[in-house]
Amino acid sequence: MDEKDQHIAALEERLVAQEEVIKTLQKDFDRLLDYLGCNPLPDSRRTKARLRVRGVTIVDDNNEYRGKLACEANEGAHLELCDTKEKAKVTLQVKDSAGEIELRGADGHVRVVGGALNDHGYLCTYAPKGKPAAGIKSIPTGGVVSVTTDKGDAVGTLRSDKDGGYVEIYTPTGKKQVTLMSTPNGGLMVVGDAKGKPRISMVYADDKPLFALFAKDMEAGSTMTVDEEGGVVALSACHHKGDVMLRHDEFGGYVSVRHKSGKTTAALENLESGGAFRLSNKNGDAGIFSFVDENGGMLGVDSINNKSQVFLSCSQHSGRLALHDANGKPTILMDANAKGALLGLFDVEGNTVAAVESAEQGGRFLLYDAKGRPIAMLFSDEYGGNLNIYNHDETVQAHVGTNEEGGIVGVAGETGLNRASLRVIEDGGTVEVRRPGGDLGAAMACREEGNLVIIMNEDGEVEATLP
Repeated sequence: MDEKDQHIAALEERLVAQEEVIKTLQKDFDRLLDYLGCNPLPDSRRTKARLRVRGVTIVDDNNEYRGKLACEANEGAHLELCDTKEKAKVTLQVKDSAGEIELRGADGHVRVVGGALNDHGYLCTYAPKGKPAAGIKSIPTGGVVSVTTDKGDAVGTLRSDKDGGYVEIYTPTGKKQVTLMSTPNGGLMVVGDAKGKPRISMVYADDKPLFALFAKDMEAGSTMTVDEEGGVVALSACHHKGDVMLRHDEFGGYVSVRHKSGKTTAALENLESGGAFRLSNKNGDAGIFSFVDENGGMLGVDSINNKSQVFLSCSQHSGRLALHDANGKPTILMDANAKGALLGLFDVEGNTVAAVESAEQGGRFLLYDAKGRPIAMLFSDEYGGNLNIYNHDETVQAHVGTNEEGGIVGVAGETGLNRASLRVIEDGGTVEVRRPGGDLGAAMACREEGNLVIIMNEDGEVEATLP
């Protein structure tokens, strides 16, 4: 082959090479148009090509390593971006069938991790020593935010649940110290000690607030709340050995003290009529009570079976003392009023058997039968002393007394009409005997001018006289 043929052969080779370059450029141009969605050629004429690689290495202008894109058969794609010292700073990968991203600090330790897990997202930041410092993730009921110390110990969480928000704060040793949460009817806050045991609780539920303080044994403490009528404060002793309650009701303030048995042993309250207090034994069924009303004060003492034993009271004009037996029935009654005083004695059935009282003209003493009916009365009037004897119909049958002239004795029939009498008159004395209807039957008189005996007939006429 001469020199001319050699030159033509070289040109042909160069032409073939240029045609291959043109074809490659055409394919690249078609793929670009496909990507942009503006390729005017039909599908049958478009260039079809696919690039399949297992990894791509990223380098800078100086051919220094800056990252890679790789794919692992069991885990998925992996993207790594490095700094100028070829240290990985950003990692994006598919892990456990979900995406994950890692950001590292200048020292190469992980500082931020985020991704998806079990159909929920999460993001976690790390302290300089590589321990988790804060985290955010989603849960079936909402989201969770967690904060820890540089050693990885939890110090606080913020999350949501089915009833609302929930906040927890921990001590450096990991003990829960503060809890703040929402409930279906309100909110709750609990503050604990260094060991995590609750010491303070604040609750708002059912339109009522509640504040509680707890002792070390978790059984003692104090509570504050309100009800329909006002505020309530309760102080509890250790191991339920009694408590104290302060409250407000429709009448005013109320204070009660309970024994460890749970029974109220003391109470101080304000009633509609005034103040009152009550003392009871450990069983709550015996004690002392006192109250005041518009008339004055009252004091009572009860037996162990809640029967009244002693009752002391007063009104605007009087005082009263009552003593009762074991069954609560009165046995002695002392009463003072505007007219004077009264002392009453009662039998086991509660019937009056004797009474001493004052009246306008002096004192009075009465005796009663088993049915409470008067049978005798000793009294005084403006002339002196008197004694009445009664039958079962409470009718006077006999009378011994005084009048303006002297003594008098009278005997009556069952109807109460005078049947016989003996009396002193100014200048002597008289004896009278009367018929059932009260008419005079006979009379005898002793006077200065002489003695006299008179006999009367049924018509009331003098039938005989002496002398």
